[in-house]
Amino acid sequence: MPILDRILESTRRRVAESKQRVSPEALRRNFGARVPLDLAAALSGPGPMVVAEVKRASPSRGGLAPGLDAGACAFEYQDHGAAAISVLTEPEFFSGALADLDAARAAVTIPILRKDFIIDEYQLLEARAHGADAVLLMLSILDDAALRSLSAAARELGLSVLAEVRDQPELERALAAGARLIGINNRDLKTLRVDSATALRLAPAAKAAGAVVVGESGVDSAAALAALCAGGCDAALVGSHLTASGRPGAALAKLLGRAVGTRVKICGVTRAQDAGTASRLGAWAVGLVFVPGSPRVLSLAAARRAAQGVGPGVLKVGVFADQPESEILRAVSECGLDLIQLHGAESAPLVAALGAGRCVKAWNIGGPEALDAAAACPARWLLADRPKGVPGEPALNWGLAARLAARRPRILLAGGLTPLNVEAAMERVRPWGVDVAGGVERSPGVKDAAALGAFFAGVRRADEVAGLR
Repeated sequence: MPILDRILESTRRRVAESKQRVSPEALRRNFGARVPLDLAAALSGPGPMVVAEVKRASPSRGGLAPGLDAGACAFEYQDHGAAAISVLTEPEFFSGALADLDAARAAVTIPILRKDFIIDEYQLLEARAHGADAVLLMLSILDDAALRSLSAAARELGLSVLAEVRDQPELERALAAGARLIGINNRDLKTLRVDSATALRLAPAAKAAGAVVVGESGVDSAAALAALCAGGCDAALVGSHLTASGRPGAALAKLLGRAVGTRVKICGVTRAQDAGTASRLGAWAVGLVFVPGSPRVLSLAAARRAAQGVGPGVLKVGVFADQPESEILRAVSECGLDLIQLHGAESAPLVAALGAGRCVKAWNIGGPEALDAAAACPARWLLADRPKGVPGEPALNWGLAARLAARRPRILLAGGLTPLNVEAAMERVRPWGVDVAGGVERSPGVKDAAALGAFFAGVRRADEVAGLR
């Protein structure tokens, strides 16, 4: 049986089962007061636009990013310039879920497209109930009556419709049905082959009819995106290229010509001159330690003095471990901290109280059993660290860290990094950022300028090898 027929057979079963579990009325009760965003308006601005897709797998390539956290991925996309988010919710062939829509909606403020094989109005109710702003309607699986009926029902729910076409007859059908947001898929869903010229052939006619045009499939470089937009597309929908990279946000930034390399956090800074050196070398953040008993601990006054060397745009991170919320908030206020790093057994409610969006939660990765709990942590950033007090464990297990980084894109890699091993660590783990303290010091809290320079040089070389610069 052709792959598309298998997907549709599975979809019909899934919809029937869903109707038995959740009634249309129950879905409508979950709509809430939120008004869906206009996808066409979001894609009508200047410059190349990207609808970045949360995608774990595909029939053509198999697993791309198993275990990927949909909310974290969506946030990364928004943070790196996506105009909108596409979330695949088909479970059997694409490893998606409606829960991914919920997670993405909680993470971003830009429009979200539900991408699935929509054949029933019930699926529109699901999309609206789970926070989508738009739905994909594929002309390859819908006749004209179904297209018009589903389009009208979507509009009644406030949902935008991206009508997907593959050839000239489908484009004419879409325009005749009133579609003004057209997706042109370069992939033939029957053979799974990609012809990048498809969008270039059809886009001029769609634009001439007044449609906003989205090219789909086959965009894997800034040059390919530029060619698509030069050929008449307003935006591109990109999924596999981004999630398969292991660094979806950085891959999107590079696609948009805004390449962002691996972030570097220099932790345990005690002197303004070291903060200044780290800033000049390109640090993303500087860590100031407030943990009693640490060899790098600072008083509030000493932290303020050290922070004077932090350059513009470099974040100040306060490091705490099992300290009272009031104590943490006092340091944040008096030292002008941008982020809070938690190194103890802090609970999820405390993370939420402090603000998950400004928290870095350190996690000691001692074995595979730690990965699920770490991935579920609500903090926006996770810091993967080595297990504490384990003899013979001088560094973090990079294999475990890589598995965590594949699930949670915003991972800071720590645990024994030095100028000598940072390139190998980055190649293995592909982290969002790296965190170093003792590996660039002459003594606890006193950084070595030469070691700092060598560390940053190693990060740049690893980024170049990975194609991030």
